[in-house]
Amino acid sequence: MNKALSDTVPNQFAQAYGILVNAGITGGIFASNFLGVLIPLEEEGQEAMLADTNWRVVYGFPILLALYTILVTTFKFKKLSISDLLKDVNDSETALKEIRKVYRC
Repeated sequence: MNKALSDTVPNQFAQAYGILVNAGITGGIFASNFLGVLIPLEEEGQEAMLADTNWRVVYGFPILLALYTILVTTFKFKKLSISDLLKDVNDSETALKEIRKVYRC
């Protein structure tokens, strides 16, 4: 089971929520392929391809999304995983704070 999934979802719901990991990956692939619609077709001529500026969106959107993910992962989740806090470090107080952060309660 995925480490992030096992830290945030109870075991009885792991199979139902596990599909969301694959759905996120598939959604990302779909979005990146859909951005290819912005690129002009070869039949429109080389002038249309040279004058087109949509390549900035096609390449920029995934880069911005990756930067956002890196920043959120780095600065929002600074602690170890919840199961590591409980098993290895035996810090239940910090683990409870992280659970509240994940579930926003």
